[in-house]
Amino acid sequence: MMRRVPLPRTFMITAMIGLMIVIVYTASGKIDLKWGVASGIVFALMFIASVLSITPPGLEKQKVVPSPSAKEVAAMDAARAGIKTAAKSAKRKASANRKKGRRRK
Repeated sequence: MMRRVPLPRTFMITAMIGLMIVIVYTASGKIDLKWGVASGIVFALMFIASVLSITPPGLEKQKVVPSPSAKEVAAMDAARAGIKTAAKSAKRKASANRKKGRRRK
């Protein structure tokens, strides 16, 4: 499966400006019709590629992750709170042990 990579903005701007210049020069006769059509096709393909790189892939290709239920959110919050309180109590024990160690010396 191929991934889409967004093209830079300058790519689209170059395609639009190039297409306009080719159309004007071909209509005015400054360049030959064959060269104008060939250049126009190239700039048109560049523009189409830049537009396709902007559009997101179809929804059927995207992975949809369900949002957690209220019970799952509450359980995650409780787990985080438990981790924080355990960390705080460990810090308190460590600081108490350090104080005891200093008093002995």
